Amino acid sequence: MSQPMDTDLNFEIWLGTYDQNKPAVIVPYIRSTESQALQYLIEAVNKGRSGTSRTAQSGHVNVTANQPQALTQLVISRNDSEYCNITIVIENVQGHHKTFQFECKQ
Repeated sequence: MSQPMDTDLNFEIWLGTYDQNKPAVIVPYIRSTESQALQYLIEAVNKGRSGTSRTAQSGHVNVTANQPQALTQLVISRNDSEYCNITIVIENVQGHHKTFQFECKQ
């Protein structure tokens, strides 16, 4: 799943899901039309009968123009999940930011 590129921020975000083995590995990717330094915050919330799991990670990434780059790898167990959501916030050096919301795939 990909969301449209924001022309002020010049990047797009999508998720790669690798679930041949359980738990699933989810990799957020970023691609930019220009080389730039960005900050990111990724939060995954997984709710099920046994409770709520919340994982967050932040960092910096130097993106090369038109080259997809993985931000991190998330390992999410979906055994009894009723709800799973991944939020990704990307901010450029000018302080402009964009928030992306994704549902975890089964």
